[in-house]
Amino acid sequence: MSVAPGTPSPDRTAERHGALEGVRGLAALAVFGFHAWLYTRAHVIADARGQGVDDQLLSQLRVGLVLFFVLSGFLLYGPWVRAGLDRARRPALGRYARRRLARILPAYYLAIGVAILVLWPLEGSPGVRLPPAGKLPLFLILGQNQDPQTVLTLVPPTWTLAIEASFYLVLPVFGWLALRARPRTALVAVPAALLVAGIAFNWWIATDSSPTPQTVAKSLPAMLPSFALGDFTMVDLFRFAGVLA
Repeated sequence: MSVAPGTPSPDRTAERHGALEGVRGLAALAVFGFHAWLYTRAHVIADARGQGVDDQLLSQLRVGLVLFFVLSGFLLYGPWVRAGLDRARRPALGRYARRRLARILPAYYLAIGVAILVLWPLEGSPGVRLPPAGKLPLFLILGQNQDPQTVLTLVPPTWTLAIEASFYLVLPVFGWLALRARPRTALVAVPAALLVAGIAFNWWIATDSSPTPQTVAKSLPAMLPSFALGDFTMVDLFRFAGVLA
């Protein structure tokens, strides 16, 4: 299959979109503001129910976290959409993996290393949550969300990176399913299925009478609706352009 002139490189699994840089900036500012508010509270608790209006408004800056998940779904599902429309070759998985690893691991490992050096001597200080030393290897493989003794510890905001990494791992499977199915509307069916599955999972969490473990709340299934919305947005752009019937 030939690629039309001007078609973006099929290996570019996460292209830069200039129009989204402002959205990224707003999301980053929201995340920064949320954590600045959270870690200057007397008790580091994100729940602001029953608090003042200012606390309730600032607590909602967490929407920036969700927006990053939506952006990931939008940007990373795009190459499979283009491949499904025969506008490009399928994404090269090797290059996809290298780009994903290079994007998050260097800065992540630096942050974890600095946190260990700076925070370990401060054990017991307000806001400092340290995992057992024997559990530190989990952080090397972004597996901290899988253990109740490590989730939301050391550098708590990295729980989102662990979920991003999980999405990076399963996205090629979702993309493969979309390309294998026919007709081209399968490109919509896959994110639709993810959206339904994610909503069902969160409904189960919300209706379960027992307390929800953090390892469940901070998992990919719980965040699937956000990624699926990004996938839908990418497909809708092609439909709007008249490419996808």
